Amino acid sequence: MPNLNKRAFYQAGFVEIVSQQDGRKENAYFVVAFVSILALAALLLVLTVGERSKRVALPANIVSLSTQLQNAAEEIAILSSVGELAVRPTLEELITYQIEPFLEREFESPILGCFIHQHNNHQVRLNFQDSGWQVMWREQTHSATAHAHHDDNALCNNNNKWQHVSSQTNQN
Repeated sequence: MPNLNKRAFYQAGFVEIVSQQDGRKENAYFVVAFVSILALAALLLVLTVGERSKRVALPANIVSLSTQLQNAAEEIAILSSVGELAVRPTLEELITYQIEPFLEREFESPILGCFIHQHNNHQVRLNFQDSGWQVMWREQTHSATAHAHHDDNALCNNNNKWQHVSSQTNQN
């Protein structure tokens, strides 16, 4: 469709003459931008995969125990919610209520609501707090409370070197 006001634009001086370009400069900009985006995406993927590979798998010899502790934690949480047990029970209470695995395995309880079991070169910990419970594990070559220099509170509340297995927060 022809522009009927073409002559008016010429007379008013609104004409801009744009010289033709071969497009090579724009093509180069596009290629550089495209390659940069691909390189950045590849770098981010490599960094993301690297973080996942640092996660340590649960050793096979403590899988059963960690599952038993998770089940026990659920049972204890239910008993606590109906007032049968304290939120942070003692080891004696758990044995009295015949909660597995506390009957058949030897646990140490450095502080109230914290239970640690030494299994070969691993320690597994069930820790109850006001906010919920956690099951964690770590590699260890000596008993949790064998040395007097351990701070019992730090042993149960410091998560350094402990690997997360499972946890639940209380629904208040």
